[in-house]
Amino acid sequence: MRTMGNRRGFTMLEVMMSLSIMTMVLVATVSMMIATMRCYQSESAKVDTDTSAVMAMQDIVNKVREAKTVDILNTQNNIIPSTNLTTDGVRLNIKPPITVQDKDYYDRSQIDTVNTTDYYISDATGETGRTGTYLWRDDKDGKRIIKNNVSSLLLRWDTSRSIKITVTTKEQITNQNKPYVETQLTQRVVYLRNY
Repeated sequence: MRTMGNRRGFTMLEVMMSLSIMTMVLVATVSMMIATMRCYQSESAKVDTDTSAVMAMQDIVNKVREAKTVDILNTQNNIIPSTNLTTDGVRLNIKPPITVQDKDYYDRSQIDTVNTTDYYISDATGETGRTGTYLWRDDKDGKRIIKNNVSSLLLRWDTSRSIKITVTTKEQITNQNKPYVETQLTQRVVYLRNY
């Protein structure tokens, strides 16, 4: 049998060294976890802004390609002529060709001035001329939000039959050095098929 006097324990120095090593490992692990979470938040926000920009752009491009005529309007709702290749507009008015009654095809020789589609940026009310981060689409089915966190929609004539569209989306990031992530997507030439 062993007696109590023969048992050896840890010295105070060994305990302090063990605690110091465990503390360093714990601090390194927590720091790595925080860095990973920040990276994940940043990349997740970047993916969200990229997706929002692509979806907004695709919605607009699909409508423009099927249009008979397109009007680009400035902030005062004045039409920018297609010969002006240097001025940016902020609102897009799309007029499709007339759909033949009871049939599913266009009469490409005529413009439908009733069933137009407008794209613009506004606040949550959807009123034109207001500032906000909502991309709105106003057509025969009514107003609806296409995407949120859209900071700008810029439109410019590229030629008399094509336009350049730029959509910028932004998303805020919490606990980051940068306050937001931004994606700017430009579709350089969108031709009107039914022109």
